[in-house]
Order: sequence, then C-alpha cells, then structure tokens
Amino acid sequence: MAISKIKPIKGTLKKAIDYIINPAKTNEGSLVSSFGCSVHTADIEMALTAQNARTVDNSRIAYHLMQSFSPEDDITPQKAHEIGKDFADRLLGGKYEYVVSTHVDRNHIHNHIIFNSTSFANYRKYHIPVWHKYNMFKINDKICRDNNLSVIEHQSGNKGKKRYEYEDGVSGNTWKQKNREAIDDAIAAASTFEEFIHILEMEGYKIKSGKETTYCAPGQDRPTKGKTIGTDYTNEGIRRRIENKGAGQNTKTNPAPDSQNSKKRDKRNINLLVDISKNVKAQKSKGYEHALVRANINTMVKTINYLQNNGMSTVDELVEKINESEALRDGLGKNMKDMDMRRKQLSEKIKFSQNYVKYKKIALTAKKKPLGDAFHTEYKNEILAYNVAAIYMEKNSIDTSWLDIKGMIAEHKEMLADKKILKSEYDKISEKLGELHLIRQNVETILDISISEESSRQPSDKKISKDQKEQDTAR
Repeated sequence: MAISKIKPIKGTLKKAIDYIINPAKTNEGSLVSSFGCSVHTADIEMALTAQNARTVDNSRIAYHLMQSFSPEDDITPQKAHEIGKDFADRLLGGKYEYVVSTHVDRNHIHNHIIFNSTSFANYRKYHIPVWHKYNMFKINDKICRDNNLSVIEHQSGNKGKKRYEYEDGVSGNTWKQKNREAIDDAIAAASTFEEFIHILEMEGYKIKSGKETTYCAPGQDRPTKGKTIGTDYTNEGIRRRIENKGAGQNTKTNPAPDSQNSKKRDKRNINLLVDISKNVKAQKSKGYEHALVRANINTMVKTINYLQNNGMSTVDELVEKINESEALRDGLGKNMKDMDMRRKQLSEKIKFSQNYVKYKKIALTAKKKPLGDAFHTEYKNEILAYNVAAIYMEKNSIDTSWLDIKGMIAEHKEMLADKKILKSEYDKISEKLGELHLIRQNVETILDISISEESSRQPSDKKISKDQKEQDTAR
C-alpha cells in the first residue's frame, strides 16, 4: 500500500467531495464514511468551522489525500475502507472533519480522504512541515503491517540524483552508487568509525579524513564526498548508524527523526551475529572477514552478558520472557486502541454539541419565520449545521436539555494524558521485545537450534554460557 499524494484544495470543496462520493465509484455509496460532519453537508460544515480559524490565510480550504493498494494485496473493498478510516483517525487525531471514500471502479482499489484544513477542536490550520510526509508513510506502513499488507520501503538520507545518475544508478553504474554500497557494507561490519575506515582501506579505498571524509574507490578518478551521497553518509550520519545497529535498525538508511529525542538513540550496540561463510564480501576480502570475526566475538560476549544480567540462563527462560513481554505489549496495544475509539467518539460528540448550542437560537428563530423570509437565506448554513447536530443527538440518544461541554472537554484532555502514559509504556515494552528477539536470534546461532521448535516440543534446560561462547568462537 502507498500514499500516492496529498494536495490542498483551493477551489470548490463541494465539487471535490461530490467526486469522491460518486455512487458509481463507491458501490452505490456503501463505501463512504465521514467524521465530525454529514457526508452530504460536509462542505458547509467545514466552511463554518473554517470561519473560526485563527489565521488570515484561507487559501487552503481542505486537503485531498489519496491512498492506493497494491494489486497483489489480497484486500476487499470493505477492508480497504476500514483501513482508510483508520488511517484518517491516526493521522488527524480526531480534530478535523473528514470524508473517506473507497473507489472500486478501476482495476485497483484506492481510497480518497478529504479533510478540513481547520481543526474543529482548536480552530488552528493544518500545516504540512517537511517531515510530515515521512510521518504519513510511518502511520501508513504501520497499518499495512497490522493488516498483513505489502509495505513499500522508503529510503531516506540519500540525496536526490541528477537524471543521468538516476538512469545509471538503476544498474549501479555510478561511482556514487558504488561508494554508497561499499560504505553500507563497511558500516554493517564495523563496531567503531575507525574500524569502518580500516575496512574500506583494506578494500583498496583511498580515504581522506577531515570535517567531511572523501572516498576514492579503486579505479575512480575523482573522490566522492560523503555528504554528496546523502545525510546518512556524512561523518555524523555514519557514526550514528554504527551506534544504532544495536537497536536492530536498517544499516543502509536511517529513518528521518520522529521526535525531538531522535538524538538520544539506544546505544546497547548488540548486533546480530553474521554468518561469515555465506557473506560474499568476506569471501573476497580477508580484511573484511577479520573485521566480521572480531565483531561476532564482541556480539557473543554482549549477548551472554545480556542474558545473565536479566536473569536468564536457559532457553525456556528466554522464551518465557519473550512470551510475557508480547502478552504485555498486546494488552497495552488493545487498551490504546479502545481509548482511541472512545476519544474519537467524544471528539465528535463535543463538536456536534458545540454546534447544537451555538446555532440553536438561530434555528428556533428560523422556525418562527416564513420559509421565504430573508432570515432563512442569510443563515441557511447555520440552520443546516444545527439540524445535522440535532440528528446526531437523536441518533445517539443524547439528552440535549443539559450539554456539559466543559466537562466533555476536560474528559477529553484526561484521556489524552492517559493515552500518553500508555504509549510510553507500550514503547518501552516494544523496545525490550526488540532486544529479546535479537538476543533470541543470536542464541539460535550460538547453540545451532531453532528456539521456537525447541520450546514447542518440551521444556528445555539447555544453557548458554561463556563456555559455550568460547567453544563457538574456537569454531
């Protein structure tokens, strides 16, 4: 699944919404949903919200997001529609009115999402900073994995290529491409920046160190500066990637920062053991092979120390710890999902309650006026918004004699605080699980077993110790 594009709507919002909810494209309208508004009056309700925007820039009325699915994915229109709503909820956080539709009139299923550029929660405009597209990819990919759909890998940290570089790069013909691959391989084998340089020099590279390192491959006429390859190939980027290998991150590209704490990366530096016999690079270079041997010994020591420091001496104890952590993570995930659903429902209730109270007097006045009166013309949007809110109240059996909007807002803030605590706990246990799965893979390699098969047959007291480590190192 991929997000094809997001674009602002600066013209007629109604025309855009009418297009995406076209019955001929949406299975007679059965694949259309909305949040915070009615599908058929969404343009009017969004416009009323926008009137309260805290900015003079009203050029961007709304945003149109398109979400497509791979033809190879086994997905039904109904499932695609649910995914579209889930994506809109996660991206917008229950603060913006939106309409979601799923089009099935072509050979590939795809979603359209139109959402207000103004939040009904705080009347602030929706902004798309540089990192926003990365955040959309991140949310989108998470939903893909949750639903067993294909994920498109998004590389970051690579500078854009000139046209000739792109065309040659497809077949790996440019020096920049060759240097990128060599640097990636060296990072995968190195434990320090100095060892990284040594590995490349053993490969015949001429390295000139300085504020920014330059790389000249055998046969290359002019050296290549690391920073011209991409941000992940600067000195700082390479050092960061070497440090971050222990967190199980992809060593070929480092994702864009997802928070202000992105620099505070985990520095456990426990790597996966490398099968040197199957490493093509190691077969061609003794220097590279020796570096991998040293790295493997270091990894074995750290793996065993981790197990001992966390009170695990047998395979079964490791399996039990993984199972406990997975159960805890899944429970926290379910709690967060339930809380998100309740918070979404409360956000919608607050929005319609505010409209009900705000436009009630206008609606009551309109009832006393004849239909052709100018009052109806002047306040037709406000009257319509009230009627939509009244329908919502009746549908959800809400007592309108006393709407405690302040209480609802306070409850919503409390739910946000609770969600933050749950998210922190979820992230911690997920990080721990990442460690445990990495340790499990290393133990499987050291003991030459499959832990899942071992534990499924019968309890095992097979131990992993420093003696075992020394035997494996000798081999």
